[in-house]
Amino acid sequence: MLTSDQIALVDYIEAKNAKTEAWVAEDPQNRWSTFLVSDAETLAEWGIFSIEDFKRSSAIDTFIDVYKDLNGIKPRWVNFDSMTTEEINKENESMYRQLEESIEEERKWEEARYAEKARQDEIRRQEEKKREEELAESLSVDVETLQRWMKEAA
Repeated sequence: MLTSDQIALVDYIEAKNAKTEAWVAEDPQNRWSTFLVSDAETLAEWGIFSIEDFKRSSAIDTFIDVYKDLNGIKPRWVNFDSMTTEEINKENESMYRQLEESIEEERKWEEARYAEKARQDEIRRQEEKKREEELAESLSVDVETLQRWMKEAA
């Protein structure tokens, strides 16, 4: 027999799943999602008996995942029992900001890298053009004739 907290929990999770399903249905070619486990027995095995337990568990899972994304390791030393759900969520918000900053820095770095590559490519094109012009001049022909000869030779 389920408690009233467990019934409320299952209803809460099923509502979240319905919202997710509707979101996917808006654009099924470009959206995909998994769904939250809403089986009360499974949730109970995980120690989740109420909406508050679920929110806390989700906050902890988020903390672990985002910390790992930022730092490359799971924070196994964090004592979540000594933290409130609100404290965990505040840490999550802070880590989200750090993650956004990290993504922005990476985007800027990629832009700079591509800009430098384009600059280097342009330098190479200009150097190649100059070499062609010098070679054409040394052979007393125009560049178009030189390019035609080079094509024919290839």
